[in-house]
Amino acid sequence: VDSTKKKIDFLISLKNEFKLKNLHPICSRFEDLPDNYKNFFDIAVSRAVAELNVLTEYSIPFVKPGGYFVAYKSVKSQEELKNAQNAIRKLDCVFTDKVEYSLPLKEDNKRVLLIFKKAKPTLLKYPRKNGLPKKNPL
Repeated sequence: VDSTKKKIDFLISLKNEFKLKNLHPICSRFEDLPDNYKNFFDIAVSRAVAELNVLTEYSIPFVKPGGYFVAYKSVKSQEELKNAQNAIRKLDCVFTDKVEYSLPLKEDNKRVLLIFKKAKPTLLKYPRKNGLPKKNPL
């Protein structure tokens, strides 16, 4: 899911070229997806586009129970993880792993993948409408 059509078109071309049947590129914002996508995806991966408490609310509702959410983060990941505890609890997911790595050819090259497993279906009220998670994070 990405709101940039050019990125989705690229993923669609990859899906077609490699005959990938379980790839479902969707041009939308997560918070604007219809309810039938809630508890649907095996995995959601996000870029570092928002604080973890906001990303968690946007992503976890669309992951099926037993599925995973992977958040790309920087060196502030530990602080963000601490600040996201309320969102993690309310959205019924569990922090399972942290993978640290370095990007080549970058001065500020430390990155982290935070991995969460969804425990049970998310309440239908999440994610809240566009803008609310950022203005008033869980």
